Amino acid sequence: FLGVYLDEHLSWSTHIDHVKNKISKSCGIINKLKHKLPQSILLLIYNSLILPYLQYCAMVWVYNVSNQNTLKSIFIIQKRVIRNISKSQFTDHTSPLFKKLNALTINDIASLQISQFMYKSNMQLLPLHFFNFFQTNSTVHNYNTRQSQNIHLLAASCSKKLNSIKHIGPRNWNKLPNKIKSAPSLPSFTKMLRNHRLSAYI
Repeated sequence: FLGVYLDEHLSWSTHIDHVKNKISKSCGIINKLKHKLPQSILLLIYNSLILPYLQYCAMVWVYNVSNQNTLKSIFIIQKRVIRNISKSQFTDHTSPLFKKLNALTINDIASLQISQFMYKSNMQLLPLHFFNFFQTNSTVHNYNTRQSQNIHLLAASCSKKLNSIKHIGPRNWNKLPNKIKSAPSLPSFTKMLRNHRLSAYI
């Protein structure tokens, strides 16, 4: 469905297999070219042939994978590509490499998209269907606490609900520094949040 593979159990295994096959081929291409092309061109190939598959609807499927080992297989390929682009050794720690290349991990790609969704919701930039989709703590109770302007987190009884945008969105949003949440525009919010995520890569 529009490039996303669904199954009756919403396990996302079919979609992840599709993504894994696509990026594995491009990983092989970058591996063959790493000694012939400069890092900037290799990164351009990554951004053109691999990153779109990692980004496409990531906020929908990354946190809802029933088998985390399946998702881990994508991250392993992503780390392999990052090592090839930076022309590093197979055993080199990848967090500094991601930071150096200004590249986000698959989990942070999904987290960024979810936070962008929350920013749009907060600024009322989403379609009308999502108006009042989230509530602040101050609208639920009258306690004047430091968390009163945080998004209210609803109770959930199963993992599917816990991994839905209704729960992951507020959890992500409430952890962000106020300086980032109060960004004047979506591009500035995205830039600040990317830098915030990358600063944690050590």
